[in-house]
Parts: sequence; C-alpha cells; structure tokens
Amino acid sequence: MARNSRTENVDIAGNRSATSDGFVITIDFKPPAKPIITGISDDTGSSTIDGITSDRNLLIHGTAETEAMVEVFSPGGLIGSVQADANGDWTLDITGFNLPEMISNTTAEAIDLAGNRSLTSDAFVITIDFTSPGVILAIENNSVEGYLISATFDEDISGLTLGEITVIGGTASSLIQTASNTYSFQVNSLGAVADVIINANVTQDVAGNGNAASNQLTLGFTSDSDVESFHNLQSVKKAEDLRVTIYPNPASLWLTIDLTELSADQVDISFVDMSGKTVFSRNDFEEDELRVNVSAYENGLYLVLISTGESLIKNKIMIRR
Repeated sequence: MARNSRTENVDIAGNRSATSDGFVITIDFKPPAKPIITGISDDTGSSTIDGITSDRNLLIHGTAETEAMVEVFSPGGLIGSVQADANGDWTLDITGFNLPEMISNTTAEAIDLAGNRSLTSDAFVITIDFTSPGVILAIENNSVEGYLISATFDEDISGLTLGEITVIGGTASSLIQTASNTYSFQVNSLGAVADVIINANVTQDVAGNGNAASNQLTLGFTSDSDVESFHNLQSVKKAEDLRVTIYPNPASLWLTIDLTELSADQVDISFVDMSGKTVFSRNDFEEDELRVNVSAYENGLYLVLISTGESLIKNKIMIRR
C-alpha cells in the first residue's frame, strides 16, 4: 500500500502547528516480475538475435521493472549489476572483460526499490566463438569427366560458391551441399595439372568467423588416349616421397632426374609449363637417370610429372639463367 502521512505539533500551552508536508509511505512486499534478457551486442554472424558471436567484449541488454536493480549471472556467479531506466530498459556493459570462448546460460534477477527480489529470468544462451572454421579438400573419385572433390568444414558455414574455389590450371563446376558442413564439386582441366584450394576468409561460420585456408590439392590430368592408364593411378605424390632426385633446381642448362631408388620398371616423364602446355615428354623410360637439356626453355616455373603406373609424381622446377 501507499499512504500520504502528515504530522502536527502541539506545544505545552496547547498551540497547534501547521500541518507538515506529506510523506508518502509505501509498503511493498510483492516481488517484481522476473527480468528478460533480450540480446547482446555485438551479435555477429548470420543472425543478430541468436546470441552467437565472435565479439569478446559485450553489452548485455534486457528489460525489468522500472528503476529496479538488475543482477546478471553466469553459471560461475555474478557478472555485474545495472539499474533499469524509467522505461524498464537496461544494458550491462562488460566490454572490458575480453571473454574467452564459451557457452554460457546467462540469467538475471531484479531487485525493486523496496528490496524485493524477483524470480530468476529464463536463461539466454551466449556463445562466444572466435575460432576460424577449418576445411579439408579430398578427392572423392575421378573419371574421364574430371575429379569429384569434397570440401569438409569442421562446422557449419555459409557463403561458399564456385567463385570462392580457386583452381589454377582448371575450372570448378557443379557445386552442391551434401551435408550441413560438406560440399562437393567437379574439377576439370585441359592441361596436365590443376591445383585446387579454398582461400581464407571466403566463407563464414554462424559466429561470423572467416574460414582458414584449406589444404591444396594437386590433380593430374592426361590426354584422352591415356585416360585408362592414368585413372589407374593411386595417388599424386612429391618426388621426395618416392625417393626421386631432380637437380639442379633452379636449372639453366641441364636437368637431371635420378630414378635409381624408384621401384618401377618403366616410367612416363613430362614437363609442363604454367599454361598447361607439355614442353617435354618421354614414355616407357627404363633407365636409372634422365638428363634433359633445358637451355632452350623460357625462364619460369615448370612441373615435372613422372607416372609409374601406380602413382603420379609431381615436382616443381625453376628454369633460370
């Protein structure tokens, strides 16, 4: 209840004073309504109201009874307190906290002017995530039409289009989403080799973090006449993985390919420039060493491709004079 109380004084002689100004006494033992946490800022990412953010320094917003004191809690205890304004709105500033990655069920309680405490609010889940999503490229299968490549992210992302897939020496097509975090696409090339990568920061996770760069896939291609033998290859490897030595690198006059420790009876060897043009080719080579005069080649980067029938060895060399 609220009562407007006044007093009057009477002295010893019986004289009565004027009535005092009123003093309002309010007796209130009713708890205020439980407050509501309405959101955070900045709430980054695909939604501004989902509580998932990459921001480590936050403002927490809500509503409560007019001018009530609001205490905000995480599971670990009190975060801070703030007074609601005349409209019942409040904002708790924790921008100096530099919060870690976490998922927190955040709640609030209101204390009115009479000291009555409300029930605890419904939990508002705050998720802080500032880690870039990773992505792995892998070969699913290959055929005459090209390679089917999968891109598997370690969390759900958005924004991946064919334009965000970099293919050097080829083209990407037929991008589809096969699962919440997995995509597939086709890669084709008119040259001998294509490199595929998804660069950093071309997609975003739910919190708004840009992705980390993927691994790089090197894909070998061949002419139609060699399709059958090429598609029996099991893998694409670097020269050192199969103990093939190519020297000197850079080369200016002669380039030597040492196959002494390679366990293959015969190999096909070719050099491909960065435009995809084959500038040297030797098939069914059975010797332990091949020396190639490269003095007529233009300066630049080339790919040495060695097919063993089981693996395609790929190594970069530089011609420089």
